[in-house]
Amino acid sequence: MDNPIRQGRDPEWRLAFEHRLDTDARTRIRQAVNRGQSVTDPNEAIVAAGLARRDQRAARRHGIIFLPIQVVFASVWLAWMFSPQRQVPVAFLWFWASAWIVLVGVAPFLIWRRIRMARHAAEANDQVADQANDLPG
Repeated sequence: MDNPIRQGRDPEWRLAFEHRLDTDARTRIRQAVNRGQSVTDPNEAIVAAGLARRDQRAARRHGIIFLPIQVVFASVWLAWMFSPQRQVPVAFLWFWASAWIVLVGVAPFLIWRRIRMARHAAEANDQVADQANDLPG
């Protein structure tokens, strides 16, 4: 499992994805990973597993970046809302409060879902690639 292509590590993965695959294969791989599924070709499955792992890392990175932004946004909003010398209209504050509530409720779910779909795609494509290695030939 130390294969850099399966792990989605550059430059090996990028070379395999961009230079060894045609446009149709890249499209099939992207669609399969987005759905959390596998591709049928074992050679494409190795690249698809790498793409899924890259997606997992990117979603985790987005989660790490997004949490502090939410905290800062909430802190600034609370400071404005309860400031005795508030110069911002209350409607503006309530609009951003509703936007923040949607972000707090929706964004973590979408990040979690993306990580889960990528994990399923990586596992499924690893199985396809491993089955091809187990065949006599």
